[in-house]
Amino acid sequence: MVKIASIGDCVVDVYPQQKKHFLGGTAFNRAVWLAQNDVRVSLVSAVGNDTWGKKYLDICRKLKINITWLSVIPGPTSHINITLDRQKRARFSAWKLEGLKNFRPGGFPQSQDALITTGFKPIKQLMTLPASPFTAIDFDGHTPYTFSNAAVDKFASAFDLVITSRHLTIKHHPLVLTTLGSQGSRVVYQGRQFFSPAPPVKTQDTTGAGDVYIASFVLHYLKTKNIPLSMKRATSQAAEFISQPRSLSV
Repeated sequence: MVKIASIGDCVVDVYPQQKKHFLGGTAFNRAVWLAQNDVRVSLVSAVGNDTWGKKYLDICRKLKINITWLSVIPGPTSHINITLDRQKRARFSAWKLEGLKNFRPGGFPQSQDALITTGFKPIKQLMTLPASPFTAIDFDGHTPYTFSNAAVDKFASAFDLVITSRHLTIKHHPLVLTTLGSQGSRVVYQGRQFFSPAPPVKTQDTTGAGDVYIASFVLHYLKTKNIPLSMKRATSQAAEFISQPRSLSV
């Protein structure tokens, strides 16, 4: 069985318009999808010791996600507000890091087939990973804690796969994945470019689509080393994900 560690944030997604809450966050979203697709997954993140934190722990146990490296920090769990536009595209605001501000990983899972981490400013320790056959970093472009383009270029060399949701030219890196939402996705590998269009779907909510795409791409790339095939499968699975109502409501 493939072993992958998902590293980054657990964030409660708050929908003020609908008065709904969902368990989310890049690391958690990736971990859930991987666990549902027969991967032995470990989650490296932090939650508060509040009701939300308990719900994260309960869901992880239910899905058999390894929570050895999921820290429980005194205080509330991080949360963010999400509104959907007419096309059901997510817009993020008012992210409160809460316990994540004090999160310092005590260690990382060993003997993993891949490590996937999220790069954002408050926790630079998430960008210094142990040796692994394959390491990937998601420089998410939709938070106030996102690294500048120059910083992305600086840190990229430490990883096998660099992921962005911005049009960036990352110099001297062999494998770069750019997720472009409804415009599809692009991979640059050793100077060659690959493109996968996004299929037309009736969208319910785009939140987490990028996380699903990344998790799927890494999993299929590990198995096949075939970039076009991995992109095709990731595109299909992300499209399926956004065509369904969100789950894990709390």
